[in-house]
Amino acid sequence: MSKVSKKLAALVFAAVLAMALLVGCGSTPAIVGTWKAATVEASGVSMDFDAFAKQLGGDADSVKIEMVAKEDKTFSMTLMDQSQDGTWAEKDGKFVLTADGEDLEVQIEDGKLIIAEDSMGVKITFEKK
Repeated sequence: MSKVSKKLAALVFAAVLAMALLVGCGSTPAIVGTWKAATVEASGVSMDFDAFAKQLGGDADSVKIEMVAKEDKTFSMTLMDQSQDGTWAEKDGKFVLTADGEDLEVQIEDGKLIIAEDSMGVKITFEKK
């Protein structure tokens, strides 16, 4: 084998090894990141979050609805002036948030996180910051 062939073979081997290592690392789950409420739907009426905040007598900064999901499978959610911490898991292409022993299934569609509580008729759509 010539020197050029040996160098080429070594380069190809290094590239294949690097690709294998990257594939082995996996990708970051879609839920990981900071999510901010974009729309709120209640009793069939949908409005953007700024309008919802104004109806409550505030603005999007004072009436905060936000969730931060971390790679370590923990999350924290702020709903106005209350905070909740918990864990998340991925199951069958959906995500389950668990806090205080209660599970809540959420979906990510078209890059938006959706939390729907059908029994209360409430749906909040979040966008990634």
